[in-house]
Amino acid sequence: MTLVSGYIGKEVDMSVFRRFGVMAASSLLALGALAGLTLAPASAQVAKPAQVSQASVPLTDNLGCGAHTFCMWNMADWFGAKFSYNYNTRSHDKWLFVGKVANDAARSLDNNRALVTGVALNYPAGNQWACVEGRVPDLFLKSWPDGLIAQNTISSFFLASRAVVCGTVW
Repeated sequence: MTLVSGYIGKEVDMSVFRRFGVMAASSLLALGALAGLTLAPASAQVAKPAQVSQASVPLTDNLGCGAHTFCMWNMADWFGAKFSYNYNTRSHDKWLFVGKVANDAARSLDNNRALVTGVALNYPAGNQWACVEGRVPDLFLKSWPDGLIAQNTISSFFLASRAVVCGTVW
């Protein structure tokens, strides 16, 4: 028993405080509140919540097409000039012009998105359009609903934000 004198003119029995402290610390340890403070050595690094590993989407696929992106190349087998249309920076669910340089220039496609991307012969689309589900190495081997070969004919695209019913799927 330890006595402390001079505490407001009285002697205090510190063993009561010590017992209370041990009991409180034991309770907190049992609840896990002090586990990180007392059980981890001082040299251990504890991961912050933001550092916990999570599944991630690759920034690009093996063809260099960005995540959530529809890409077109002006040569077969994904070579030559690449034209990219990212879902996060473009309007959704409406036909968009591919641009002056990309117009009628596509020879291969990569739809690096979870949902289909529509492509059309004209802009505005009209009735000659198709859905791209994945990759198309050579548009010479694909055709529009009227039978026209699709190589170097794409003028517009449609970034779907929901399931779309497609007549022609590439």
